[in-house]
Amino acid sequence: MEHSLRPRALTGTSYSTFSSPIVVRVALECPDGECWLTIGGGATLEKALDSALRSAPAQKRWRVAGWNEDSGPYSSRYAD
Repeated sequence: MEHSLRPRALTGTSYSTFSSPIVVRVALECPDGECWLTIGGGATLEKALDSALRSAPAQKRWRVAGWNEDSGPYSSRYAD
């Protein structure tokens, strides 16, 4: 059996679906006041924020406290 180093074509997938992903820096917090800073990404802002929430430690209940889509300060209480 011969192995090729060339990647296989993605059947039924368009590369244009990956053209403009949203990447956000996200500040999360839980009711006891603990904070978690992370990165989220997705096709929409909602999916990017959901991605960030899923990256936080599972033992706590987190909420989005703020985010930023560029290199500036976090929105909400995390602004400079």
